[in-house]
Amino acid sequence: MSKFKSFPFKKDKPIFEELEKLADLSNFSDEERREYEDSLERHRINCLIFDACHDEGYEEGKSDGIQHGMRQEFLCIAKELKAKGVAVEEIMKATRLSADEIEKLSV
Repeated sequence: MSKFKSFPFKKDKPIFEELEKLADLSNFSDEERREYEDSLERHRINCLIFDACHDEGYEEGKSDGIQHGMRQEFLCIAKELKAKGVAVEEIMKATRLSADEIEKLSV
């Protein structure tokens, strides 16, 4: 095995790196193997948790962005309708904005 580690061709082929890993694992004691497997399991769990949190955060951010964009669009529509003299009650129906929000819009 020590001779294998010095072969220059192993960097050219990923299979040789995998063989080296397997050979190293086969030389572990029972305790080292258990520790390695526990470590690997913790790593896999951490990766799953990270992926789940990332996906959840992405979806939450996407949803927040959509809501913010819709609100901005409703504010623009309300401002245009207000400038055209449309009644506040009608603007409220069209945009789901409150009378206060509409009144605060500058025309």
